[in-house]
Amino acid sequence: MVDTLLIIGIFALVFLILLTLIAAVLYSGLLENVQIGAGKPFVKNLVVAYKFEQGPYKNVGDLFTRTVALAPDNRSFGVYYDDPREVQAEHCRYIVGSILAEGQEQETDENVRQTLVKNGYHLYSFPAVTNCVKTTFPYRTSLSCLIAVYRVYPLLANYIKENRLCAHPMMEIYDGFEIQFMAPLAKQDEFYVPEVRDEDEEDDESVVTESSFIETASASVSAPTEVGKLKPPTKLLAQNPEAVTDVKELSPDQDSSKPPTPTDDSKSSDNGASSASSFEDLNMDQDDMKKWSELNEEVTQPEN
Repeated sequence: MVDTLLIIGIFALVFLILLTLIAAVLYSGLLENVQIGAGKPFVKNLVVAYKFEQGPYKNVGDLFTRTVALAPDNRSFGVYYDDPREVQAEHCRYIVGSILAEGQEQETDENVRQTLVKNGYHLYSFPAVTNCVKTTFPYRTSLSCLIAVYRVYPLLANYIKENRLCAHPMMEIYDGFEIQFMAPLAKQDEFYVPEVRDEDEEDDESVVTESSFIETASASVSAPTEVGKLKPPTKLLAQNPEAVTDVKELSPDQDSSKPPTPTDDSKSSDNGASSASSFEDLNMDQDDMKKWSELNEEVTQPEN
């Protein structure tokens, strides 16, 4: 009897734990209706203190915890610059920080500002924009952040793609019991902090340098030898240096495999003797002439 009651108690406890977990997940926003739209953003121009990090977005929670501990009364935010579906996790760039002031009239808390700066945060200002892609999600428990990542961002990406919008980067603002998501449709470059802009400029410079190197290498390649203008090397022309002075340069219309046409001066002498002595003066052996003829035929053959 005691064993039966113990087993029943264990099952009841497990059931209650599971029921509590399900209730907590539902309360955190699992079935929340997420509506994506475009319109006026949640905030105006902002003065913020931020820290830049690079790595997997799953590590962002620790930086949020440290930021909230330093400025518990301020709204915290995060900006994500890279799409994790296209960029490797270790190369994803993001910032997390605290909103010090909003609009033109609100002043920053000097004590909070100094505390953040002493802890390695940098100051920056985001501009006011007229339109953005936006939505909200309830912030009720710590599970709300995890659920929001898996529910909101795919819907935002689909909305931007279907409407062919240029909306970036992605921004989260934690305002009380609500998480505000927005991606500006204008002045996007002004949402990129100096650390991100410097990396992008370095990447652009490396691409330009590589492109210039390729163009220079391509231009340095010599043009192909023109057909009919290939000249035999000197060592094939003559073994006797004195014989080179008697060689006449072939004209473009003349077949390089034939001996040069006799000039008027040579016609005054015996024609047969001139023809016979032309190769004797060159002192060229048959093997060298054969190599030259084969080389000339390869150059003059048209490309397939």
